[in-house]
Order: sequence, then structure tokens, then C-alpha cells
Amino acid sequence: MKKVILLTVTVLLMSCASTRKKTKLTRPDGTKIACFQPPKDVMTENLEASIEAKIPYVKEQLDASLSVENKTKRIRDEISGINSVEVLEFKMCVAYGNGIINSQEYNEFFSQILPLLKNTNEN
Repeated sequence: MKKVILLTVTVLLMSCASTRKKTKLTRPDGTKIACFQPPKDVMTENLEASIEAKIPYVKEQLDASLSVENKTKRIRDEISGINSVEVLEFKMCVAYGNGIINSQEYNEFFSQILPLLKNTNEN
């Protein structure tokens, strides 16, 4: 059952992402990745610059010895709105692609923190 749900979620994400522009990157170790940009109406220059400036703070929270919930709360307090979450999602992918965050930080952000940020902003 879990595999069916995971497959369904993957297909849905792929269909949503397919309409978004891809940024292709090569990590320092040679791994190729693709980051999906938020829609143009979401990623304004001001918001993009604001989120870009907060990446070191987010990385610091990922490295902190805190629960996922506390990390998420601190990150949520630093950014606001679903548009910010979408831009942060893209910028964290780019940070991973550029080697600014490592695979452990990337996996924690995308598998644990990002879903909590998205759920909070939908309520």
C-alpha cells in the first residue's frame, strides 16, 4: 500500500513539476540534478533575493541539534507565505546543486521540513 501511495505522489509531483521550468545543475561530485523553478508570478526579484539571503540561516537550522518540529518552526518564523516556501524549495535545491548544503541536509529539508512548511501554509 505504501508503494502505491508513494508512486501516486511521485506521479502527481512529476505532473505538477513538468509545467515548471527546470534549472539543471552539476554538483561538485559530478552528480547531475534538476531543480524546478516556481512559477514566474511567484518568484519575484525581491522575494528571490530575500530567500537567497536566508539560505545560510536555513542551513544553520538544519545543522542544529533540534527536533524536526523546532527546526521547522524556526524556518517558518524566518519566511512567510506559500510563495516563500515555493521559492525556498527551489533555492534549497540550487544550494544542494552548488554544494552549499550536503546530501543529509538536503534530504532532511525535502523529506521532513518542507512537507511541514507546506502543510502549515495551507491551513
